[in-house]
Amino acid sequence: MPQPAKSCQLCQTCLKQQTFDICPVRACAKGLNSGPCGGTRPGGQCEVGSRRCGWALIFQKAKTAAVALPANAGINLKFYG
Repeated sequence: MPQPAKSCQLCQTCLKQQTFDICPVRACAKGLNSGPCGGTRPGGQCEVGSRRCGWALIFQKAKTAAVALPANAGINLKFYG
């Protein structure tokens, strides 16, 4: 079994297979793994800090791959921040 990256928080609910190999817990400034919070600014900018919204990155990858993300993939809301 592959070892998690050093930055992995070992949340025990890895979603990277469903989110185009982007960890939503690490990519989202608020640590949300169930989807965007609604505070995304135009252009995909996060309302927290000066980085891009992690979920905007995931949705952009889905759009580029022409794949729809499932509306309910069994992802439970968790906050790791």
